[in-house]
Parts: sequence; structure tokens; C-alpha cells
Amino acid sequence: MPELIPITLFLSVAAVLILRPLTKRLGGLLEAMTRDRTQVPAQDHTSERTLALLEHVSRRIDLMEERLDFTERLVSTRSPELRRPSPRSPLTAPAGDTEYLMR
Repeated sequence: MPELIPITLFLSVAAVLILRPLTKRLGGLLEAMTRDRTQVPAQDHTSERTLALLEHVSRRIDLMEERLDFTERLVSTRSPELRRPSPRSPLTAPAGDTEYLMR
């Protein structure tokens, strides 16, 4: 029985010396995985540039819509005798629908 104490002590110290580096690496790996899951992925330069271009195009479209609205209001306020009929090509006219001619 007294021989078991040194053997148990020796096995415990050997297990700690052998398994400690493995458990430290496993702990580091788990910490890195947790950080990756909790962090928001950083945007790269390409996505920032794409976002800036989309915002620019959106502003230009908004400006074009404002200009179109202004033009439509301007045309609708002109008197009928000043309006010129818009030339329409027979190729682009819808078949069977002549309502556009009555305007």
C-alpha cells in the first residue's frame, strides 16, 4: 500500500506535464472560435466601394425623379393649344389600343 502513493504521485505529475500543453491549445482554440462567432465580420475595401457607388447611384436616381416630376408638372400646366402632339411610330403603338391617340 505505501508503494501506491509514489506511483500515484508520479502518474499525476506525468499526466499534468503531458496533458497541459494539449489543454492550453484546446482552450485557445475554443476562445478563438468564440471570438469569431461574436465578432461582426469586417467589410473589405471592395464592399465599402460598392456601397458608396450604390449610394451615389441612388442620389442620382432621386435627382432624375425630381426632374421628371417637375417636367410632368410643367407639361401638364401648358395650355392645350400650345401642346404639340407627340410623334408616335406605328411600330411602337400597341395593337388594337387607340386610346393613346385621343389624348
